[in-house]
Amino acid sequence: MKNILGIGLNTWNSQKEIATLLNSLVKQKFKKFTLYLLDNRSIDKTVEITKKYKKKIKIKIIVDTQRRDIPSAQKKLFFNHLKKHKYSMFVNDDDKYHHEYIQKVLDKIETEKLDMAYSEYNMFNKKKIINIKNYPLYNSTDGHFKNVIKFLTYRNVVPIFFGIYRSKTLEDTLSHYTPILNSKSNYDNQFILHYLSKYKVGIVNKKLFYYRQKNRLIIDKNKGDYKVIYNQYRSLYVIFFIQFIFLKKFFIEIKNNQNFNLFKKIFIFFFIILIFFQKTLSYNFKFLTRN
Repeated sequence: MKNILGIGLNTWNSQKEIATLLNSLVKQKFKKFTLYLLDNRSIDKTVEITKKYKKKIKIKIIVDTQRRDIPSAQKKLFFNHLKKHKYSMFVNDDDKYHHEYIQKVLDKIETEKLDMAYSEYNMFNKKKIINIKNYPLYNSTDGHFKNVIKFLTYRNVVPIFFGIYRSKTLEDTLSHYTPILNSKSNYDNQFILHYLSKYKVGIVNKKLFYYRQKNRLIIDKNKGDYKVIYNQYRSLYVIFFIQFIFLKKFFIEIKNNQNFNLFKKIFIFFFIILIFFQKTLSYNFKFLTRN
């Protein structure tokens, strides 16, 4: 029986997360789909892990011949593979789906004659499904545009993009759509706003899609991204300043002091602590500013 759904997945060094996604696809109640994995020449075990699932679901692995950004990779996946299916869907390597996700979303599209549908969602981390207090969730009572806009005030990527589309409408949109900025988040967000303005979209009133919790992007609802970034920079500057003052006072104090070795040990201890906090903040800042 021909698989009516084509699922596109772009990967690059995804060995830590991809099993979660693949397991959730294996458990899907709806089985008539093919997963197309376009790997961007990973140097880890992403492809090897995926191959182990070939006995459980239909998978086609394509190793890209060149490095390309995610929007270009998604277009390659769609026009070379997904468009031949009646329905198309893109997935991330670090998301997961309820076992009824595909069935419920496709039923929604067919029953209401829609062009695309998505579901309400929840967050999850490595341990469990979680609800984040005061965090915006898609819901069927709000309009789709409102779901997008309210979500963008908290996070820079809109998960509506990962719904299921009629391939003809996706082909039409991708053929005539040029994003203002080609980064992953801007591409997805502009695409879905463009799509919503043209096609009939619906939402399944049930939390069937699970978005991975990424602490780097969860911010206070009263703060914008720029304020968070500024605070991270400010914290680094404060630590650099403390290090400078500490070193200056330290060398003045021990200049004529006989207990040099003791001061030396104390200095090394505090310096290691400062370096630790400095690296922690640098790590958080690096991930905060990723798309």
